[in-house]
Amino acid sequence: MADDGTAYIILCPPAFNKKGVTAINGAENLADNEDDVKFYIDCNTLNANGHISYLINSLGATMLYEYLYFNTMITPIFGKSIVDEDNGYGCVNVYTGGGLDRSKAVTNADSYTYFALEALWTVLCPEGGAFDAPRAGTDDADPDCDGQSCTI
Repeated sequence: MADDGTAYIILCPPAFNKKGVTAINGAENLADNEDDVKFYIDCNTLNANGHISYLINSLGATMLYEYLYFNTMITPIFGKSIVDEDNGYGCVNVYTGGGLDRSKAVTNADSYTYFALEALWTVLCPEGGAFDAPRAGTDDADPDCDGQSCTI
């Protein structure tokens, strides 16, 4: 945050490698346009994987994650600031605990982001049913972050 109280979001270049959300803009059938697969998340891919993973991340999720740090907006809702807790990055740490106890999970930015992502993709891709918990070393191996969970 700037000295004058203005908040800024600065995204690193890999954030722009994240795909968009197709089901919202009506392009659900990616088979109609093979170029869409490069730019949009595909329910078939998510359902085939079946687990919460880096595959559900989108540029919108990155923006949500960053907005969680806008204290003037968030603190009145939660009564405290949202932070990055140690061992709280990535889907595996969020879902399996990864050393992140419940008292810290409620103020951890990735906890809220992955909750929102799971809710979104469960609704948009209902044919796959509920997603299973993420698997360490597989579902957190984000190629945009050198094969590991993305951290700031």
